[in-house]
Amino acid sequence: MLFFLGIAISLLFAALHTYAFRADQSIDWWFFGLFAFMGGGIVFVIAEMDRNALISRLSDEKPGELGSGFYLQLLKYGTVPFLTIFGSQIPSISNLLLKWVQPALEALH
Repeated sequence: MLFFLGIAISLLFAALHTYAFRADQSIDWWFFGLFAFMGGGIVFVIAEMDRNALISRLSDEKPGELGSGFYLQLLKYGTVPFLTIFGSQIPSISNLLLKWVQPALEALH
């Protein structure tokens, strides 16, 4: 489900940046807020799961501590949304990302 959330935010962000809206800057700010709010919640949930005593014993880690699996999970679920937000602010990265997504979006028309 976390993977879907990351991909869904990125696809929605790319779709809204493909069309020319008048309020482009306010859409960006709302997406930054959504990314921060959801990202904070996801980090909190993954951290609590990693600190759980039962799950830690099952995975042979110390209970109550964040292991390397926590950072791997953050990297796995946060890379695509972070690249989408980062790419929206740097035009060369944005053009590269949109070249990959544009044919799929045009096929949907």
